[in-house]
Amino acid sequence: MSKIIYINQSYTLDIGEKSIQFENGIEYAKALRYRLKESEPIIFSSFTSKASILSTYPNAQLLRAIGHGYIQLPYSQEELNLVSSSIQSLNPIQLKDIIINYCQLRSTVRDGFHIFKNSLTQIHKSSEDIENKIKNVNSLFNQYGQELERDLVNLPQNEANQVKLKYKELTELFDPKDIDSLNKIRDTQEEELTRFISEEGEISSEEIASGYSWEILFLDDNLGELQDVFDILKRKKISYHTANTVEKATEIIENDPYNKITVVVSDYRLFENIEDNPHQDMQPKQGYDFLIELSKRYDRFNALVALSGLSKSFLMESFRKEQVDVKVYTKNVLVGQGYKLFIDDIEYLGERYSEVVNSMPQSSIWTKGQTGSVPMKPIYIYHRQHPNYLINENRINSEAEKFARELESYLSKIKSTNFTIGFSSVTGDVGA
Repeated sequence: MSKIIYINQSYTLDIGEKSIQFENGIEYAKALRYRLKESEPIIFSSFTSKASILSTYPNAQLLRAIGHGYIQLPYSQEELNLVSSSIQSLNPIQLKDIIINYCQLRSTVRDGFHIFKNSLTQIHKSSEDIENKIKNVNSLFNQYGQELERDLVNLPQNEANQVKLKYKELTELFDPKDIDSLNKIRDTQEEELTRFISEEGEISSEEIASGYSWEILFLDDNLGELQDVFDILKRKKISYHTANTVEKATEIIENDPYNKITVVVSDYRLFENIEDNPHQDMQPKQGYDFLIELSKRYDRFNALVALSGLSKSFLMESFRKEQVDVKVYTKNVLVGQGYKLFIDDIEYLGERYSEVVNSMPQSSIWTKGQTGSVPMKPIYIYHRQHPNYLINENRINSEAEKFARELESYLSKIKSTNFTIGFSSVTGDVGA
């Protein structure tokens, strides 16, 4: 059953111990998607036309996205049923797409600027004379400037001013005497505008649900380099642990019997007191030692990540030789806004591996085997962490499908045969 959200009504959402009120259904729907990971289809309704809503409300492009519908009041039940039947629940990939591209302020500005550049392209390539092209360009500048004002209304003033100033600088790249100067604006990346919008602008610490059940472990000899990453994790309320030696990291893992730590991020090489003296000796055990040893522990299930200043090709080759499944990143990704993309990847791994941990089969021999039996958990984790996991999984699926087909064929042959199964009262043997 689709959820029906009316954009002209205030809504209150309980997130954790707090209740948050939203001014309209669009903001409420964004919260359902972003905070509560709601995947059910949503139908918006209003006496206002859809076109008017798209030109008035920030983030209104959510109405155009998959998993959403719109119906103008007044409407009949038949009309509602028709709209409702045309949309489906979001799958995990679609939900992630909606959250990233429609439910955050940065994505609103990015998407708007992308559409703006496409409009410039259409004007540039049109067959109109130069005078009309210049007129249309100036009109588009004013139109998008108003849209930008609308989208930035709730942004802190200093950040909003920076975005507006950058937009003004971009428009000044256009030279009316040279229509091809539009290419300078069209070649500008969306990030040029969005980099002024802080993380707080798209994630309010008061609104974030504290529902992350998984944690991260960072092992690095210079944890100060990761401060930007830690700051965002705090705002997202993702718990993390830090260690600057393998000994301390191992202690943290040993104190995590329920595998809440699902992502382990480690530097490749570890030095002694690198902050005080960069020429100190290497530590007795290195980050790669820790990752390799952790990969061989079949009582745990962890996403393993190597984060180092060394080249990505070297890191990949190093772990490939050890046949260890490790995601590798160079610390160059932490430059500028790159660390936010790195966090997105880490968050994805945390969610994915947490789902596996939470969905592990439960049985009496899962974690504690009886005499003569073998616990299943180490075997299952060995299977999931094996470098050839996908190959093995496909083989198992193929064999299972083959068995199911053979069983189906056998049952179809005896379908018309009547038979009974019972116990002999004399011998107790099964008879047919």
